[in-house]
Amino acid sequence: MKRPGKNSIYERGIALITVLAISFILLGILIILMAEAYNHMGRALKYNSDARALTIAEYGVQKAIYELEEDLTWAGVTDKPFSRGSYTVIVVNNFTNPDPKGTVPANSIWVKSTGEFANGKFKKTVEVILSYQLIPYAAISDGRLEMRGTNPLTFKLKAIPGFTGKIHSNYNSASLKYDPSYPNFFDMLNVKTLDIDGTTFSSSGTISAACGTDINTAGGTVITSSSLDKSIPPLTYSDVKPAKGLTRLDQYAPPGVTFAGKIRKSAGGDLEALCSTPLGKVWFSVTAPFLPDGMSWNRATSTLKVSGNLKYYNDEDFEIENINLEVDENSEAAMYVDGCIKFNNMGFVALNGYTLASQSDIEFNNTTFRMDAPNDKRAVAIFCGEDFTINTSSTDAPSGGNYLKGAIYIKDGAFKINNYCALAGSDNSIAMEGVIISGGNTGGEGIIVNNEGSSDFNFSLLYNPHLARTLITSSPMNIQLQPVFWRVY
Repeated sequence: MKRPGKNSIYERGIALITVLAISFILLGILIILMAEAYNHMGRALKYNSDARALTIAEYGVQKAIYELEEDLTWAGVTDKPFSRGSYTVIVVNNFTNPDPKGTVPANSIWVKSTGEFANGKFKKTVEVILSYQLIPYAAISDGRLEMRGTNPLTFKLKAIPGFTGKIHSNYNSASLKYDPSYPNFFDMLNVKTLDIDGTTFSSSGTISAACGTDINTAGGTVITSSSLDKSIPPLTYSDVKPAKGLTRLDQYAPPGVTFAGKIRKSAGGDLEALCSTPLGKVWFSVTAPFLPDGMSWNRATSTLKVSGNLKYYNDEDFEIENINLEVDENSEAAMYVDGCIKFNNMGFVALNGYTLASQSDIEFNNTTFRMDAPNDKRAVAIFCGEDFTINTSSTDAPSGGNYLKGAIYIKDGAFKINNYCALAGSDNSIAMEGVIISGGNTGGEGIIVNNEGSSDFNFSLLYNPHLARTLITSSPMNIQLQPVFWRVY
């Protein structure tokens, strides 16, 4: 028998080393693959756990929206509705309780919801800024909506960022206010330009074919259906008028003299008031001792200036004529009149908020106006028991046009604009920011814009739901919240 040689032993040694080397390599690869598999499993487990924590945090946000829509004073909660998860919600409400640090936008609600899973091992936080809508319409009415006139006009409807302006009419053939002479319940009879930014126009009745075509061409949408009736929030004069803290306009009237509801500039340039006396109604010159608190008269500029945050009250009609009424920029005054309010041949400026409330009508006749207010303060509010009518001057307009920012609420009446201004350019305009609500009058009118002036007339409406907060009273109202900012970390 032949013995194996050295080469055979060497070869077998090399083979063994090779097998061992390959085995170690394969073992290393296996270890790497197993480690990677465990890493994948760990990442998958973490992803799954993070997703559960995020879902819990989002649940907290939805819980906050639900609770805040029911009760705006809701301040947050910590809860564990899940077997392995819990959440904590923190709320800073810059609507009911302004944020002292100024980090939360005005009229908004900041919600921070932190979701935890597996006993706090996994956490996710969602931050949301909620904005709210008390009224989801730029204009809504139980009466007809019309834009008409001898001369054409331009109509613009926009909305503040995060919202879309919508217009709706409940006026239909089933309505008690139905007028067969007006077969169309939303119509634009003489509009030369529509700038409506994707607005939805809806009606429980009908929208004329020509009007519908114009709206669609301008990028809007038309919806009509007898089932489209939208509820208008209930509001009455007694809801708006404060029960106490009122300052009577005749608080300093002399004995035996009662204010009869009219003030004007006399031929000599003085302020005078019509008063009832035992001898009948007489015009009296109003000097400083007889002016109500917070009011002063500037004879040189024919201006009655209002300062402070007083709430004025008159139990009859109230009429102002041939003067300028100016509310101080630091004032948030208000006026409540049990009768009607008439502004005749005058200018009205209120740049920090002013409330006009009438149990009857409000009329602006040959009157220019600039009524403004910051979003973080009480806005200008108009309340009418009946019609609110604006009859513009044929020869006068403020620089930049007439402007009113705030909520307009008309209980049983119409909102009517009759433009007689014949000027050319941007001054011949009326701009509204906020919401317009009209219950409609007995003639079926709801929101009526009539241009008898020049074809340069521009009527614009900017939907700002934040300003509807001026309508909050003891009457129940639905609040709709929607996120305008969302951050996850």
